[in-house]
Amino acid sequence: MVQTQPEITQSKRVLAASLALILTASLALGCGASERVADADVITVEGRITARGNTPFQAHMIETDDRNIYVLAYPDDADHAYTRSHRYRVVGELYKSDWNGVAMAHLRVRDMTDLTN
Repeated sequence: MVQTQPEITQSKRVLAASLALILTASLALGCGASERVADADVITVEGRITARGNTPFQAHMIETDDRNIYVLAYPDDADHAYTRSHRYRVVGELYKSDWNGVAMAHLRVRDMTDLTN
């Protein structure tokens, strides 16, 4: 069966409208998703901070009650003093990196609060 000219034109319009709708939806969802991903990378953990490893490869780590361990990466201007017997709440940006040749979760510290007081 041979299509007539009006049927081909109508199918092209439907196809063009569908592609425009898909493109618009993709752009809208893509822009919103990128904001959510950035927010999802900031987490809050609570636990005890310890120093692990030997100098010069020593790092501060926080271990949660569930035994999750995060290497703490402080900003250059941050005071990172802590008391061993205290519990802390740390808010930071989560990322994966190596520590002493082992892939570990790291937190780029934004805020650290002593929970013992």
